Amino acid sequence: DYQVAKNLLVPHPYNIEMAHEWLAQDFTNKTINETRFVVEKKDNILIGGIGFNDKNNEAVLSYWIAKEFWGLRYASEAVLAIITWYFKNSKAKQILSGAFHFNKASLKIQQRLGFIETARSTLFCPARNIAVENIETKLNKKTFLGLRIK
Repeated sequence: DYQVAKNLLVPHPYNIEMAHEWLAQDFTNKTINETRFVVEKKDNILIGGIGFNDKNNEAVLSYWIAKEFWGLRYASEAVLAIITWYFKNSKAKQILSGAFHFNKASLKIQQRLGFIETARSTLFCPARNIAVENIETKLNKKTFLGLRIK
């Protein structure tokens, strides 16, 4: 779905061969900073993905939710769950993330959970085939643990 892909660092169209190639990766022996999860509804319907990429020994959080599930708090719930899991299972003191400047919903989720803006950069968005302004964020573990999640 282009509406999803235009917010990510993936090409569009993302064909079935690309999906098979991604799934064929060896996901064993990865560090906690390279952990990936699927996001599914209680009826085992896949509705998105969430996980971390390692950047200089720091976890960078990324996530996506299928368009038909936008606005239903699935992303908020998934982000809260993975951050809680990560801080419980790692010794890290922070998590990095970010979003393209126009992705207000994602930035709002991050802000509500205590992420703060740290920088602005430009990233190439394959789906749009252009460089786009990206807002980089970080979440301090102490900040997160001190929040009352609403």
